[in-house]
Amino acid sequence: MKPDSREKLQLLMIENTNDLKTHQWVYQLLRNNLMCGRIKPGIPLTIRGLAEILEVSPMPVREALHRFACESAVEVKNNRRVIVP
Repeated sequence: MKPDSREKLQLLMIENTNDLKTHQWVYQLLRNNLMCGRIKPGIPLTIRGLAEILEVSPMPVREALHRFACESAVEVKNNRRVIVP
């Protein structure tokens, strides 16, 4: 992982409690960061990059980003990058 990846995003981490499944935790964490403006518009996000930062497999990140795309909270570009509009 590149050292500046974490610096660019500066995600506000929330604790993963036992009552949340991994995909629910990832969705809530990313949603909170989107709503609070911690993920700035125009910064490219990748499934692999977010998975590395959150220390989870790519699947829950992919699911969360898909949900955000359906909610028009993010845009999926042709090169499989995701950005906040």
